Amino acid sequence: MSKWAILLIIPILFQLSCNSKEPIFRYVSLNSRFGTINLEDKKIDLNNLINETDDRFFLRPEVFGGVSSIELIFNENKILQEIIFKYNNNITKELKISHYSSILGIPKIKNGVATWSDKHTNFTIFEKNGLIHSKLSDK
Repeated sequence: MSKWAILLIIPILFQLSCNSKEPIFRYVSLNSRFGTINLEDKKIDLNNLINETDDRFFLRPEVFGGVSSIELIFNENKILQEIIFKYNNNITKELKISHYSSILGIPKIKNGVATWSDKHTNFTIFEKNGLIHSKLSDK
């Protein structure tokens, strides 16, 4: 195989391994007066938006809408690395997968978990304790 063929195959293989047709969003839009939060934000910059419960951090309810809770997971350097959304009872996994498929493309589905990935971010939809969740996380 020529070096040109190899150079053409590498980007194609990379694209196939990254199943999202668009870059995955790395932020969450909050209620208008609060702006957005982003993966890689510093905890100290978000302290006015969060409540701590049993060593877990959640956005205060008045900060967001559309879901029942948003949990923030920080790494050891206190940098935001995961955002977990818990949806209300009337939301189905199929509805969320359909919605995000229209934006991000077809997900990889394994063991009932839908996952979209790009080179920086993973976005998953899953069911836990009978409720639908999604998780936005750094790779």
